[in-house]
Amino acid sequence: MNGGPIDPEAEETAMIPSTLTPRALFAPVLATLLTLGLVACQGPSSEPTPEEKPAPTLPRIESPDLGIAIGALPAVWTVETNQGSELRLAHHDADGTADGELWFEVRKPAIGGVNLVDMIKEAQASYESMPQGSFHGQVELGTQFGTAFSVRGRFEQDGQLMEERQIFSVHPDDRDKALVMVYRYPAGEDSRPRTEEMLNLFTELESLAFQQGGGEEEAAAEG
Repeated sequence: MNGGPIDPEAEETAMIPSTLTPRALFAPVLATLLTLGLVACQGPSSEPTPEEKPAPTLPRIESPDLGIAIGALPAVWTVETNQGSELRLAHHDADGTADGELWFEVRKPAIGGVNLVDMIKEAQASYESMPQGSFHGQVELGTQFGTAFSVRGRFEQDGQLMEERQIFSVHPDDRDKALVMVYRYPAGEDSRPRTEEMLNLFTELESLAFQQGGGEEEAAAEG
């Protein structure tokens, strides 16, 4: 390169290979424009992406005898029995193996109304009376049905150490009855995932009478 002044026009010309004529330069541009036009005419792909595919609908479970419904049953649970006053679920691990069971009970005290504190004391005495039994405390919960309590205990069953959690609450349709959720599974080192799954399921519980009554009121209003 010499040390003289740079001619901008000469510099720009030097960057274009002499073998490319104006026709040759225009051809790639034309091909690109035609390709873009073809894509625009075709429009977006009609095949939905994984993010666009709707999530599967979770089943709703109703138990008229218990007076409750599960609004949307999470995928880790399946219904084993739903007949009369028995509603029993099975829990499945990531491989689909059943590794726990959960059921619901409605209890009516023989004397007086529902006393959740007394139910905690009874659960503690029951756990501590079992083989290898131990009581691991209670937690107060704020739920859609008002104040509830969760208790946890361990005991030996058929030679295996089991852990059990119960949630005590007043039944949403009858203040003289208690609604109890019981979750039993093999004891492990970390039971927090089990706790979260149980609490998530409890949040799906609904008063069946309230739901049916709401539907009847809406129908009457429309009529």
